[in-house]
Amino acid sequence: MNNLIRVFVIMFGFFGIAPAISYPMQIADDSEHVDMATQRVAELTKSLMTADKNEKNEIFNRIKIILDENPENINVRKMYANNLLAEGRYPEGLKNLEIINKQHLTRTDLLAECMVKERLGKKDENCYRKVIQLSEKASIVDSDYITAIFFVDEKRFSILTERLIKEGKFKESDFLVFTLGKEKMLREFFP
Repeated sequence: MNNLIRVFVIMFGFFGIAPAISYPMQIADDSEHVDMATQRVAELTKSLMTADKNEKNEIFNRIKIILDENPENINVRKMYANNLLAEGRYPEGLKNLEIINKQHLTRTDLLAECMVKERLGKKDENCYRKVIQLSEKASIVDSDYITAIFFVDEKRFSILTERLIKEGKFKESDFLVFTLGKEKMLREFFP
């Protein structure tokens, strides 16, 4: 199961930016052309899936060099962070998530930061509350919002899930992952 989750995280990280790197030679507009650093890291990310431990260390070193040469490249940093997290290298992955969220804050990346902090024993309720605040400000009720509420306010979570099911916006099965409880859920996402 853990290997399946790692592959999923790597694939999510890769395919999360895949539309930006698909068929770069066919893109006529240079402003849409993906940079070489992103292409190189995408290729290295693919090779991580089949690499042994020593090869993985070398791949991470190569990605880190590319990142050091391109510290403002958000795609490179996101792939690096996702790969680190997929391999259980949580402290370094967290460090990169924090940088990402300072450069280009998204609710999803912030939620990942909150969960990794908690996985490392550094629960930060204000982090989850910021995800909730950003979601409510944008009037977005999605898995990021629901998960953030789950980690800080069980009573509100129960009321919200019941309402969303009753309104037909979600099915009861959409909330099965939460039956694991906080600790087990964290360990499933971050073994």
